[in-house]
Amino acid sequence: MSSAELKALLKDTYVDVSQSHERKCYTNADGITSCLTTSSDLYSFARDAAILPEEYLRLQGHTPFVSIPSSMSKRDIKELAGEGIFLPCLGIIMWSLFVLKGFDV
Repeated sequence: MSSAELKALLKDTYVDVSQSHERKCYTNADGITSCLTTSSDLYSFARDAAILPEEYLRLQGHTPFVSIPSSMSKRDIKELAGEGIFLPCLGIIMWSLFVLKGFDV
């Protein structure tokens, strides 16, 4: 396999470089990416670079225009994202609670 073929094959793949080398890629063959944790350090093959803390928030559905206080460090932003939830999943949870329980949630 040539270098160009390998690069094309991995273009949509992320790897959590904070994990053991024995673990599988972070993104599976269907393009599904595992959940973030506060210790996740994601590497993008497409960019040949690590994912920035602000980008962790975008992976969870936040827009690039989300307001982040200037007093927050990169580490704080990354930890916030690691403790967060993908916004559409949160919506499904809330909708399910509403369907099951009504307004008395």
